[in-house]
Amino acid sequence: MTYSGSPKVLQGGGDANADNVCLVTMRLLEVGTNSFALGRDNSVDVFNDTAGVNALSSTNEVHDNTNKLYSGTVVQAEIGGGAAGNISFGDAVAESKHVGMRFASTYTGAISSVTVTVGSLTVAFDSVCSFYTVAVGFPPKPNTGAQVGGNSSTLNLGATGVKTYTWASNAPSLTSGTNYYVVFSDSGTSGNVTLMTVAAAGGQYRTDADDTLADVGADQYATDLMLAIKSKTNMTLVSAIVNANSQPGRARLLMVYDPVDSTTPNTDLKGYVSRDGGSTYTQVTFVGQSIYSGTKKMLVGEADISGQPAGTTMVYKIETLNTKEININNASMSWS
Repeated sequence: MTYSGSPKVLQGGGDANADNVCLVTMRLLEVGTNSFALGRDNSVDVFNDTAGVNALSSTNEVHDNTNKLYSGTVVQAEIGGGAAGNISFGDAVAESKHVGMRFASTYTGAISSVTVTVGSLTVAFDSVCSFYTVAVGFPPKPNTGAQVGGNSSTLNLGATGVKTYTWASNAPSLTSGTNYYVVFSDSGTSGNVTLMTVAAAGGQYRTDADDTLADVGADQYATDLMLAIKSKTNMTLVSAIVNANSQPGRARLLMVYDPVDSTTPNTDLKGYVSRDGGSTYTQVTFVGQSIYSGTKKMLVGEADISGQPAGTTMVYKIETLNTKEININNASMSWS
């Protein structure tokens, strides 16, 4: 695909000048309504929309239209679809050492985090989140099967509001279309917490006041926990084709990114450039620059593309690797 918008025409020459022109253009685009600008020897995209990205060649790219960025992170909201409600759990509450919700995953990949909302709190306590396959018990009803991955890191439920369970290691990996239980367990001292929910009959269960997770499914409640499951995927982001006026011998890639996870450039985050429409890529070597703003950082890399097949159809490619959560905010390419 080739970008067909109405870009502004920019002028620039030399490495420093080219980078500075791209940076100024990024700032102008960020406060305007346009997303993409094409110059004589550069292109700039701040991802206000998806027009400058080749969706057919990209993989696992998720465009955040609110924050104007791309990432490989997927948020899967699991709600049952019914009247609002809530469910209490904690060792201080009879028959609620564990609460669980059965759901069909709409995503394939490793879990990054699970978020719930605590509506009220009686006594604070430590808790963990875990995932299980679904088995059929007797009498016939869903029950937990084998655990998928490990438990989350311990999370203290000591206040109301949004709470996020994360995994330091051995995160569960889900498969789209497969049924699972997500289970929340009181792992510390006795306590009591009420989780805000969205109702759907037959989805949510709890155990007796003991540690037998196999009991999940023994008692049925007509509510589903309202939660958001965040998963991280490796992303490949490929730009739309832009045409150079003459065949270039080198190309530079400037990128603004937000490393939500600790990120090593050229290992967890790589960039490539092409002059033959993406048939042949050469990796750039990123060098860290100054902070762009807040937690956003800048990288600049250059590559010799004189050995690539002849061409003037310029494309860049950005890869996030090792399932790191990395937001790509802006990207620009220049050539000479």
